[in-house]
Amino acid sequence: MPLDKRQFLIKLRIGGAVFLLLVILFKLLFNFSYPDATKSFKRLLPNFIENKVKLFQQEVIKKLNFLLPEPYLSIIKSLLFGGKHNLPFQLKELIRYSGLSHLVAVSGLHLAILLQIWLYFFNVWPIPKLIKFIILALIIISYVVMADFSPSILRAAVMSLIMIFALLNHRQYYSFWSLIMSVLILSAINPQILKDIGFQLSVLSTLGIIKIYPLLFQKYKEQDILLGNNLMISLISLLKESFLLCLSALIMVLPLTFYYFHEFSFFTPLTNVLIVPLVPLIIILSLLVIILSFICYPLTFLFSWFLKLLLDYFLFVINVFGNLKIARIFIAQIPLSILIIYYFLVFLFIIYQQKQIKFTVYE
Repeated sequence: MPLDKRQFLIKLRIGGAVFLLLVILFKLLFNFSYPDATKSFKRLLPNFIENKVKLFQQEVIKKLNFLLPEPYLSIIKSLLFGGKHNLPFQLKELIRYSGLSHLVAVSGLHLAILLQIWLYFFNVWPIPKLIKFIILALIIISYVVMADFSPSILRAAVMSLIMIFALLNHRQYYSFWSLIMSVLILSAINPQILKDIGFQLSVLSTLGIIKIYPLLFQKYKEQDILLGNNLMISLISLLKESFLLCLSALIMVLPLTFYYFHEFSFFTPLTNVLIVPLVPLIIILSLLVIILSFICYPLTFLFSWFLKLLLDYFLFVINVFGNLKIARIFIAQIPLSILIIYYFLVFLFIIYQQKQIKFTVYE
């Protein structure tokens, strides 16, 4: 790309960010925002589209009712569509004590898995770029409706649309700037979304994965190369990557979790390593069961049997770690000043480590 064009695009991004900031400040100063953030985003979508998607969702749930007994059904509904209200109280508490609440609060992880499946399908079949973008955009919008316009899924949806546009146009995708732009766009529509706890945790965990995970991964990458390559080493490496991914998100959300909920389980990193790598497989099997229930109903019993096996493992893990109350710690109210100092030090650490990596590369 010519230098002048690159500079133009940089100025365009900065100008867009400044414009959105001014819109947010204007709305905050003059109180031009709907009190309920979720309802304000619902109003942007025509009612007939929302109704069609909701009818389809009801049909899907109806078919799942015939295939999966409780508590499997409640877990799948929560994993696919979000919402802890789908879960019985005791199961919800076990998931919370295990440190796996983020799995049933639909987020970018679920949407990313769905998009990866569709992108793989589109790579196999030659479809025009515009058609691809329209189909993927409709899938994202439909998922936002089924997740009841959850602020965390709205963030993931905007980031996904930016990513798809970049991929289909062979542009370089910057996840950090995509996160910043998604926050600015949603806040410009309604600044009240910034007050949502789920949105705050979603943004911080994504920021941790974008900025901290590459730094941690860089530290341990050389060790994996020295160990060689076989099945056991590959499995250990996968578990290590899962742990580092969870740890990266945890570093960013832990203080805010203490600030709002005053509770934490020491087993959270372990339970995430044991469960999170299997979530994509659970979601893929769930989607296969749903699709086959519309096409070839007898085959659904075979796939639903495998799905139950994975869910049995999920239930085993949360029962073991959810009942270990000794691992939970409770903390009194953290002052806001401590929270600000913590994040300031984390950002300084990120900047310092990034400079160290660049220095090592150029050395």
